[in-house]
Amino acid sequence: MANSEKFEFQKSRCLDGVTLLYAQMEGFNYARHSHEEYSFGVTLSGQQNFFSQSEYHQSNVGNVILFNPEDIHDGNSGGNEALTYFMLYVPANLMNQYFGAACLPQKQEIHFSDAVVSYAGLRESLLNLASSIRDGDNDLLEQESELLKMADILVGQNGKINKTRSRSSVDHLILKARDYIHENIRGDITLDEISDEINISKFHFLRLFREQIGITPYQYVLNHRVNQARKALEKSLSLNDVVFDYGFADLSHFNRRFKSVYGVTPNSYLRTLQD
Repeated sequence: MANSEKFEFQKSRCLDGVTLLYAQMEGFNYARHSHEEYSFGVTLSGQQNFFSQSEYHQSNVGNVILFNPEDIHDGNSGGNEALTYFMLYVPANLMNQYFGAACLPQKQEIHFSDAVVSYAGLRESLLNLASSIRDGDNDLLEQESELLKMADILVGQNGKINKTRSRSSVDHLILKARDYIHENIRGDITLDEISDEINISKFHFLRLFREQIGITPYQYVLNHRVNQARKALEKSLSLNDVVFDYGFADLSHFNRRFKSVYGVTPNSYLRTLQD
């Protein structure tokens, strides 16, 4: 890794499961992947290019990036200047509590249809929350207040953000396939097994999955294994056990996959959390 590239992760001491990433990068390219959490980012310098929701986007200094849970995305630095940004990962169940507190109507679903926005109030709250986490503050009231401000702004936006999505029969088939992958992530998963589970041909399933999700079923399985392996490592499961439990061929294979999603190897990720 070049000296100009840096990926630092830090857990909030107050908000359970909330993680901050501070990144500086030039030549690094994220593989297409997704997270289970809501992701909120701010571009601090340079230009951030990425793919999300079937489109290519550009985020400039001061822009806010929004990813829904399970949004497939990648990312790289654009232009000649090094890219610096931070990303805040908030568990969906926690963020949904704040959406409810911000008076989101019952049974309504938050979905960010715009991946790049420039809401000044949202950016300010994100900067304040990121600063508090990075400084290692223990002020729960401050961090909860900023998270609620964020929820208020997002819920208060027009239909571009605050809307209920109807799901087609195809959506439900893909969701059923995704659930099957999640439930069997520690075992061998074959294309035949998944297509049998949802009762369509494997070739039809391959096409539908890629159209709906944005990556192949194989890529999705690997991505989910990496995300689950990260959680296991945070719970102090040994690296060798994680490699075995989540079906990676060997440590080198796990390192490559992990780094393509998080920018660092698993050991480096754990070291940044402990610093």
